[in-house]
Amino acid sequence: LEVLDSLQGQGRVLGAIRFGAEDAPLTLQAVEDFQCPVCQQFEEVNGDLLQGYREGDQVAVEYRPIAFLDRASSTEYSSRALNASACVLDEGGKDAWLTYHGLLFDNQPEVKIRHDEELMRLLKPDADF
Repeated sequence: LEVLDSLQGQGRVLGAIRFGAEDAPLTLQAVEDFQCPVCQQFEEVNGDLLQGYREGDQVAVEYRPIAFLDRASSTEYSSRALNASACVLDEGGKDAWLTYHGLLFDNQPEVKIRHDEELMRLLKPDADF
């Protein structure tokens, strides 16, 4: 299993973690940030389907975790969760990683993205925007 941890664009990425038959005719790639609420929702809605794919021989599932939402967090949860998941993968293997993957989404912090006006008001509270 080759795992890459590098900088690409604005975020950190971890190489693909593949589940399912190596010769599956189809591969579903899930690109996920552990802080992304939409990614969490995707996992909740499609969890049973993904499990069926992982256990079957017709569709392989490749997870491609990335970190791009650090700017929406004061704790850099995206990067910290990505790095922690890489450690779990390295020490415990794919099955341990998959369990941890679920735990990271289950314990995901709230994303707080502020609007530009709100950010500007932090600099100049009395300004009229």
